[in-house]
Amino acid sequence: MSQNLPWTWRRKTAFASTVGVVTLVLADLAIWALAGIPHPYAAGPVSPDEYVLDEFRRAPINRYVPSYHSPMLRLELKLDEKNLPGLSRTAQFTLNRFGFRSNRLVRVSKQPGVVRIFCVGGSTTECLYLDDQDAWPEVLQRLLASEALGVDVVNVGRSGDTTRDHISLLAHRILPFEPDIVIFLIGLNDLRLHMEPDYSPIRTDSRSVLPEPEVDIRVWVQARICNWSQLVRAAVWAKRRLVSADEQGNPVQDAHGVWIERARQQRRSRTLRKIDPHRYPFPEYSQNLRSLIGLCQANGALPVLMTQPALWGADSDAIEEYLWVCHPSGYRISHDQLWETLERFNSITREIGATYDCPVVDLAQCIPKTTEAFYDDDHFNISGARLVASEIKAVLTRDQRVRKRLLQEK
Repeated sequence: MSQNLPWTWRRKTAFASTVGVVTLVLADLAIWALAGIPHPYAAGPVSPDEYVLDEFRRAPINRYVPSYHSPMLRLELKLDEKNLPGLSRTAQFTLNRFGFRSNRLVRVSKQPGVVRIFCVGGSTTECLYLDDQDAWPEVLQRLLASEALGVDVVNVGRSGDTTRDHISLLAHRILPFEPDIVIFLIGLNDLRLHMEPDYSPIRTDSRSVLPEPEVDIRVWVQARICNWSQLVRAAVWAKRRLVSADEQGNPVQDAHGVWIERARQQRRSRTLRKIDPHRYPFPEYSQNLRSLIGLCQANGALPVLMTQPALWGADSDAIEEYLWVCHPSGYRISHDQLWETLERFNSITREIGATYDCPVVDLAQCIPKTTEAFYDDDHFNISGARLVASEIKAVLTRDQRVRKRLLQEK
């Protein structure tokens, strides 16, 4: 009797396993038949040909304005103060009818006696987790209002925007508003763009024939399995929802800032590697800066350039716990190397500004590398935004060209 027990147990286990496998297969087939789940790696590194095809399919609908906000947006943010030093518990994020973060810009045509200043940039200009009144463009508005009447500072920053987006935004959405001064806080997202393994300086509308990207073997295996299994697709999507990631698995900003701490934890677990800052194709950044300046000058606006500050490169290693930025290929980079690379972009900003005689606000040299100014790698907290606005005002009010425009002198 005892000799038959192992066989009975094995048969039961085999039967249960068979039933489980058949059930999963039938469930997978049922999902395929009824409502297929989108492939979570549709634009991922499956093969060079498929990758290029997916890039073409993902071309934006509006090729002239590839990056813009939805108008009339109002968000109430409840923030995690513990992980976001220097921020308030609650913040309000509001966009006007044009998709800009300004409650004063109500019409396209400029009224007599109004001086319009547009602040262009990525998330460090947008200031998502700061209240409408605490974002540095709004602080600058209050500071300049004491210098001249009729000043209207408009925040048109948007997270993730690069100089490619800024050119389109300036040409198609800002110039119709007849700006007098355009302030650019740029370079950080171009650094991240240039680190992409599929970077191409001739990419247009997210479409180009790209070289085969560096493949993460784990992602490659998951992508292959997702070709055949709807259940695996469902599992991948569920994981992304849990960790607040987008369709490519990149972190997505949420209304609480929780994603930042998750990204920090992921960074700590990544392998540390060195990068070669000399390999980045800076010529595109230089050319885009020239295009931005040319567009402003050709339309009667005064361009003002700003360098990008960051926590990177600080003397204290204590800042490590606040950092989350990794290389797009997944590995961790030392903050010293990140700063060295960012400073190369900042150097170009300084050089282009000097060449074209534009006012330059060198924030990279005057904003302290502490949590008194930043809540993560490069985003300003409330006191940091005030410092930024104060530095901008100091430079602008010293520049005779700016003063003439502020005071509307001929």
